[in-house]
Amino acid sequence: MQSGDFKALVQSVLDEDLELVRHYLAQGVDPNFIHPEIMALPLVEAVRVSNVSIVNLLLKNGADPKLVSPVGESALKLAKIQKNDSLIVLLQPKRKSSFSLHQLFKKFN
Repeated sequence: MQSGDFKALVQSVLDEDLELVRHYLAQGVDPNFIHPEIMALPLVEAVRVSNVSIVNLLLKNGADPKLVSPVGESALKLAKIQKNDSLIVLLQPKRKSSFSLHQLFKKFN
């Protein structure tokens, strides 16, 4: 990965260019890399522009919603500040169901 590719990925997120984001991810640009010059995470920037499609794409390509940028921002924290419920739901850790397959069989037998 070239550092210029990472900067271009972040810029395509800010430009809300879904196809270009897809292109850079397909080229192997790491969505969790923090460039020392721009100090930004693509996922945080996607939340900043409130683009659900790009947030979904980044998550499907390995973006870690738990990462915190060097300036202390996380994607979930920013979504909560923005009161963006659709992004909050996407970014919150998924709870494991306590309902087991064994309980299902027991219920119907």
